[in-house]
Amino acid sequence: RAEPAAPDVSLKLERVFGVQVSSAREAIAYNVLGEVIWPSACTCVVYSKQTHSQRFFLNHTAEVTCVAVSPDGRLVASGEKGARPVVRIWDAQTCVELAVLGPFHRQGIACVAWSEDNKSVAMVGRDIEHSVSVWSSATGGWDDARRVAYAPGNHEAVYFITFLDDRYWGPAAQPQSSAGSGSTPAHPGFLFATGGVDHVKFWSMEGRTLTASRALWGSVGRVQPMLCGCASGPRLVTGSVSGHLYVWRGRRCEKIIRAHESNVTTLYATETGVVSGGGDGFVKLYSSSLEHLRSYGLHEAQVPPLRSGVKAVCAGLDKDGVNITKIVVATESAEVYELAKDSGNWTLLGEGHYSKPEDGAGGELWGLAPHPTNPDIFATSGDDATVRIWSISQGRLLRKAQLDCATRCVNWNPTGTRLLVGLGGSCRGVRQKKDGAFMMLHAETLEVLYEGRDARHWLREVKYSPDGQSFACASQDQKVYLYDNRQNILRAKCDKHNSYVTSLDFSDDGAYVQSDAGDFEHLYHSATDGQYFKLPSQLKNVRWFSWSCIYGWPVQGIWPTINVERDTNDPLPPDPTSCHRSSNQDLVAVGYQDGQGRVFRYPCVTKAAQSIPLTGHTADMPAVRFMCDDTHLVTIGKADRAICVWKIPARERGEEKGAVLYTYGGGGVGVAKSVHARVRGRFLRSPPMVPSASAHGWQHDRTCVTPTRNGRFKMQPRQSAHGHHDRASFACGRPTPSAELSSRANGSPIESVVHMAPLISVTAALLELEGGQPRRGDGEGLGRIADNRQADKPGHLMSMRVIFSLVLITVWCSAAALQPASHGTSFHLRWAAVNRPGSDPDRAKRNQDAYFVAELEPWNDADRGRWLGLGVLDGHGKRGHDVAGFLAERLPPTIQRTGTTGDGLIEAFEEAHEEQRALPATEVDSRVSGAACVFACVPAPSAGGGRRPAFV
Repeated sequence: RAEPAAPDVSLKLERVFGVQVSSAREAIAYNVLGEVIWPSACTCVVYSKQTHSQRFFLNHTAEVTCVAVSPDGRLVASGEKGARPVVRIWDAQTCVELAVLGPFHRQGIACVAWSEDNKSVAMVGRDIEHSVSVWSSATGGWDDARRVAYAPGNHEAVYFITFLDDRYWGPAAQPQSSAGSGSTPAHPGFLFATGGVDHVKFWSMEGRTLTASRALWGSVGRVQPMLCGCASGPRLVTGSVSGHLYVWRGRRCEKIIRAHESNVTTLYATETGVVSGGGDGFVKLYSSSLEHLRSYGLHEAQVPPLRSGVKAVCAGLDKDGVNITKIVVATESAEVYELAKDSGNWTLLGEGHYSKPEDGAGGELWGLAPHPTNPDIFATSGDDATVRIWSISQGRLLRKAQLDCATRCVNWNPTGTRLLVGLGGSCRGVRQKKDGAFMMLHAETLEVLYEGRDARHWLREVKYSPDGQSFACASQDQKVYLYDNRQNILRAKCDKHNSYVTSLDFSDDGAYVQSDAGDFEHLYHSATDGQYFKLPSQLKNVRWFSWSCIYGWPVQGIWPTINVERDTNDPLPPDPTSCHRSSNQDLVAVGYQDGQGRVFRYPCVTKAAQSIPLTGHTADMPAVRFMCDDTHLVTIGKADRAICVWKIPARERGEEKGAVLYTYGGGGVGVAKSVHARVRGRFLRSPPMVPSASAHGWQHDRTCVTPTRNGRFKMQPRQSAHGHHDRASFACGRPTPSAELSSRANGSPIESVVHMAPLISVTAALLELEGGQPRRGDGEGLGRIADNRQADKPGHLMSMRVIFSLVLITVWCSAAALQPASHGTSFHLRWAAVNRPGSDPDRAKRNQDAYFVAELEPWNDADRGRWLGLGVLDGHGKRGHDVAGFLAERLPPTIQRTGTTGDGLIEAFEEAHEEQRALPATEVDSRVSGAACVFACVPAPSAGGGRRPAFV
C-alpha cells in the first residue's frame, strides 16, 4: 500500500569527498582553529585534521566558485555561480550564516576578498563587464551589510582581487602635487587591486564612486595574463602564465622574478612571507622582501598526486600569528595536502575525482556502486579514468586504479571480490579508443583480470545477476549485452530499445532483466536468451533484486506533476535522473536534473507522495545508492564530481549486543512492520542471505537443511546420531561472504532482524517428526499440536512440522552469522514447543498461539558455546497479533530476570507468554491474512549460572 506521507527517517550529511578546484579560484583556506575550508559542489566543507571530521555550510543553492576567509580567520565569504548569484558571509567555526550580499552581479562571482579590518568585502562578477562591487558593515557583525560602491571592471576575464595595505597604499602614502598658490585634492589612495587577462588595475574609492587606474608595465616585463595576486606590505605581487612573479610598487612594475617552470597559479601573503604555487608541481616560500627561502615538490609526497599542478595554497601561522608553520595545498587532480614548513612532510587530507585538462572544467562523475556485503565500502568511476574505492567509517580513499580510458559505470559481483567496469564516454562527445569495452578488476589489488568488448559505443550501466552467474552491460548503442560470467562469453543481446539504455535491474532469481531507455521506454527481457516480453503483465509478480530504474509502477510517484495550464515561459520541473530502492524495500532515493535529491517511501505510486529533500549537488545526479545495510545513502554529482555520504540514523537500535531477531509471516507485512516499530532492531524484509522459496524452489526431505556455496538451501537426508525424537541433527556450512549478515560489520547492538514472509507456506513438509514428545510441556505435546487441525482454517494451524522447519532454518542463519565455524560444522538441536488456546474473546479457537524453545550446540566442540532460540507463533484474528507487544513488553525483562539455565528460560518464556494476553495490539495490521512467528537467537548462559543472555 502506497504511503503519501514522508518517510519517518532523518538524513544527515556525514562526509563529502571531492574538492572543487577546476572552476573555483583560491579554493582553500585555514580558519582561526586551523581547520581547512574548501568548496565542493554547492557545499563548503570545514575539515578538522585533529578529529578527521567535517562540518558543512549548506546554504548555497548553486556551485561555489570562490571562498575567502577574513584575516582573523573567523569569517568566510563564499560566492556562487548562477544567473543572479550572491555572496554569503558565515561564521568559520559554527557554519552559521550571518549575511547575504546580493543579488547584484550576474552569471556568477569570479573572486572575493576581505579588508584587513573584516568590515569590507570586494567582489568581481562574471558578467560581460566583470563588474566590481564593495560591500561594508559598519559594526563588523555583518547584520548591517550594504553595498557602498560598484563600477564596471574589465571586458577581459578577471582572475583575482585583493585588498591593499592602507599603510602603504592609502592617501597618506600617495604623493601630493601643487599648482600655484593652491593644492590639488589629495589622492584618495588605492583600496584594492584586480588582475586578469592582460591587465592589472588599482582601484580607489571616493564616496560611492570606484575609479580604476591601469598598471604601468614599463620595459621590465611584457603584458600577459595574470592568474593570481596578493598584497605583501608595500608591494603587489602577481603571478603570470610565463611562471614569473611581477612585483608592483604603486602602479609601476618594479621587477620580475623567475619563480616556476610553468604558470604561477596561486599566491598567498602573510606579514612575514609569500607562498606561491605553480603548474610545475612546486610550492615555493619567499620572505617578505621576496627572497626565495625554500622549494617543496609534490613528487616528494608519500602518496603523490595524479596531476601535480598546484591550484591553491594557504599558509597557517604559529600561535603568535607571525611565522608560517604549515601550508595547505590543493592540486589539479583534487587532492588536498598539508605541508609542514620545517620538515617538508606532506600529509594527505582528502582527495576526489577531477577533470582532465583536455576536458576543461567539464569532466564528469558517473559510476557508483556500494559493496554487496560490507556496508562501509563503495566504489566510484568517472571521466578521469580512475576507479576508486572509499571507506565511510575511515572517511578516506582506500585505493584507486588509473585506467587507460574514461569509465562511467561500475558494479561489484555478489561476493564483493571483483569489480566490473564499463569503459568509454566523454563530456566533449568525442570517441574513446575503448568505447564499449568492459574490465574485471580484483577488488583488493584493482588488478585487471579480464577485458572484453562487444559493444562499439560506450557503456552506461553494468550489473551482475544476484547469483553472480551472469552480468549485463547497457550501451549507448541501444542494446543490453548479456554475458556468462563463468566463461565471460556473450550469451545474448536485448535489442528492442529505440534509444540509449540508461539503467537495468535483474530479478531475484536472475531470470529476467528490466531496463530503461532515453526515450522513456521501460522494457523486459529474458536474462537467458534476451527474449523480449511484449506484455509487461506477464512479469507483474516478479520480484526484482534491485530497483534503479526511474520508470515502473513502484516509482511512478517520483515524477513531477506538470500543470498543462502553466505559462509556456515557465521552466519545466526537473525530471528524475536516477533512483535506488533500499535493502529494506521501504525507501527509494531519487536524484533530479537540478541536483536536488529526494527520499520517498517505497513503493511511491502517487504524485501526492511527500519526501525528504537532499541538497548538496549542482546539476544532474547520475547515481544514488543505499549501502547494503541502509545506514548510509551515497549520492554523486555529474558535473560537480562531488560524493556526498548521508547518514541514516537507526530508528531501531537496541541496547545490548549479541541477539539476532527473525520474523516470519504467511503474508505478515503488518506483523513485520509492527515488530519493526516496537523492537529497535535492523529490519530487512528481503535479506540477501535468504533466497526466495518461490524463486529457487525447495527440495523437501526429512532431517537436514544445508546451504550451498551460492547461498541457497539444499535438503539432503541425514540420520540422527542420537536416535531420539526430541533431537534433530543437521549440517551447517558457513556461507560465502555475500550470504553473511550485512549488519555484522557495523557494530549495531542487534546483529540483524530478518523478515522471511514466504517461508511458512513452503516448509510444512520439510520435517517428518510426528509422534515426538517435548522435553517440557504443559499438557499440550507436539503430537497433540499436530493433530489439533481446524478443517475450516488450515492455514492458521501451526503444526509441529512448521515449527521445526522454522527452527531449523533460523538456526542455520544464526549459526552462519554467529559461529566462527568452517564449512561443514555439525550441530545438534534440542527443542520444546507448547501451544495455547486463542486469545480472541469473540470465538473459541485452538492453536492460535504457540511458543517453542530451541537449544543449538556444536556437535564436537562445546567450547564454542551454545545458542538458545526462543519463539512465539501467532495467527491473525480480529484484533491482530500480540507478537509485537509480547516481544517488546514482556519477554526481554523476563528473560533477563530468570534466564540462568535452559529450563529456566523455558519457564520464563511460559511466564511471559501468559502475561502478554492483556496487551493491546493496535499497531498491527489485522487485515493481513496468514500466520506469523517471531524467533530470537540469544547466547546461552553457562551451565553454572554464569552471564545472562544478551537478549534484546
